Amino acid sequence: MVNSYCILQCIFILLWTKKELLLIREIVQQITLSTLPSLPSLIADDAALALLAFPEAEPFWSEVHETVLDLPPEPMGQRRWHSRPKRQALGWLSLMDNRLTFDTSLQIGALGQGAIGLLGLGRGSATRFTSLSDLLDSSPRLEPNAAAALVQACAAATWNPAEDEREVALEGAPGLGFTIRHAGSGTWALAIQGRNNLPGGGGLDTVTGLADFAMFSARVATALVRPGRRPARIAVHVLDLDGLRHVTTNLGHAAQEELLRAAARRLSAAIRGTDLVARLAGDEFAILQSDVSAASQAEAMAKRLTALLGHPYLVLGETVTVTPRLGFVLAPEDGNDASLLLRCAGLARSSLEQEAAATPRWCRFSADMDARAKAQRNAEAALRNAVCAQQFELHYQPLISLPAGRLTGFEALIRWRHPEAGLVPPGDFLPLAEKLGLMGRIGDWVIREACRMAARWPKSLSVAVNIAPAQFKDGRLLDTLRAALKETGLAPNRLELEVTETVLLPASGDAPAQLAAIRALGCHIAMDDFGTGYSSLTQLRSFPFDRLKVDRSFIRDLPESAQSLAILRSVVGLGRSLGIAVTAEGVETPDQMRLLILEGCNSAQGYLIGKPKEAAAYAALIANPPAEGLGLG
Repeated sequence: MVNSYCILQCIFILLWTKKELLLIREIVQQITLSTLPSLPSLIADDAALALLAFPEAEPFWSEVHETVLDLPPEPMGQRRWHSRPKRQALGWLSLMDNRLTFDTSLQIGALGQGAIGLLGLGRGSATRFTSLSDLLDSSPRLEPNAAAALVQACAAATWNPAEDEREVALEGAPGLGFTIRHAGSGTWALAIQGRNNLPGGGGLDTVTGLADFAMFSARVATALVRPGRRPARIAVHVLDLDGLRHVTTNLGHAAQEELLRAAARRLSAAIRGTDLVARLAGDEFAILQSDVSAASQAEAMAKRLTALLGHPYLVLGETVTVTPRLGFVLAPEDGNDASLLLRCAGLARSSLEQEAAATPRWCRFSADMDARAKAQRNAEAALRNAVCAQQFELHYQPLISLPAGRLTGFEALIRWRHPEAGLVPPGDFLPLAEKLGLMGRIGDWVIREACRMAARWPKSLSVAVNIAPAQFKDGRLLDTLRAALKETGLAPNRLELEVTETVLLPASGDAPAQLAAIRALGCHIAMDDFGTGYSSLTQLRSFPFDRLKVDRSFIRDLPESAQSLAILRSVVGLGRSLGIAVTAEGVETPDQMRLLILEGCNSAQGYLIGKPKEAAAYAALIANPPAEGLGLG
């Protein structure tokens, strides 16, 4: 190693190619700063000439010149060389070293490339700083108070040269540790170390080795707290991996963790040294992108990351694919608080769940997303309260038999009596109820209330109730029906349950078995919205339905649409052949009614016959139904 020192002291190394530059870096990296008498300075990073200077030649150290090859290409043999004075204070260590030196006046001497990276500053920014306070004040990884405290600690070290080394821990510098060491000859070294822990706990995700939520939040908060003359502009990206749960279900938790580690490696390889990638929780990752001068930079990173994570993975011998969804925000435009930025980036990512698969899998946060999210939260809270306060009511729409027009019963349709918005139709809240897992409780109430009301009607009238697929999941539907029928005294054959064909699909579990048990109880089963699904005919073969309800979309265009008429004839003929009654929904005009009678449809319902109303509104009709029939005039 001593021979290496002597050789490097005496020669200039002319680097004509990038390959040679990398080779000399490997040699130099073997010479650590801790083993040198003092600190060398490798001049002109990635330039044509690299110079190592040592303190033994004191005049040479102070008078060193940097020679840089002109960047514009010139004809062979006519390359021009330029020399300019290079101050000792701007020594640039082209080493991946995490140290810098300073003197008693806190002027920077040698500056390690690793130190620049740990401070979150770009490589090109090194020569901009002459004083230690300017350098630390510009770091996005140090809060102003932490930067000031570190400068004060360095100054205190110069006042006490007898103290060889001191450790400095700062709350405003998450993920960083500092050591100040006396290097001799009026020079001190500040070593910067990356730390994986925070003073209050946390800092490292044990599965991926990335920063965790606590470290990421602290780093974002620190990046945002910048002096007014150096405002921060950063981007925060939040992404998840759609399909990870499927991987876990099929391959196990070991495969899940291996996939997370693979994704973490891809993300780490795709960011700069000044950026940060973290795993927040589950399949959720976050990236802090620093020094964002334009939104297009954040968009480019979002596009690059989603494309990178979308490629297949080889996990435990299996090829798996997940779909990344990413949302990002810019600071300070979209917010100036770490928790707010994370929340808004998460909202942008969540908005992709409602988008079509062909759309980009990333998007930037916008203010309307926050408004929609707030409205969603309010709606969820109001719906939960409605379930507890029983703010629902049933409206009833009459059904008639054809061709006589005789009243045969009613379909019970739920409404939400919102204290502020008034009467809310089912299409506006039932999808949310399913998402929140409230359909079981709501469905139970509908069954009990419909049976209670129908028990007051003449025995010739029945009631139909819609059953959602979610009501089959907990296996309590049969018990709920038995309890409601027993409590109200309603005969099972006066209750008809309307289901869609999705309950008979393989993914519905034991729903077909539950339907069979309900039919054995004596209740009738109707297929609602017949003709709108993918396999309605297949389901007719797999389950003996009592009724087919032709969707209103096929009735709306009658009698003008020849296609709708052909479909109606086919369904009526099919029902006649299978012994299944056919009901037409959405009948609104006399022409439609006459056509249904002509085609042999068994029954009908719609606005022509009667709109959904409270039960009291039909009390007179139930007591005295018209002799000429309903909807036939």
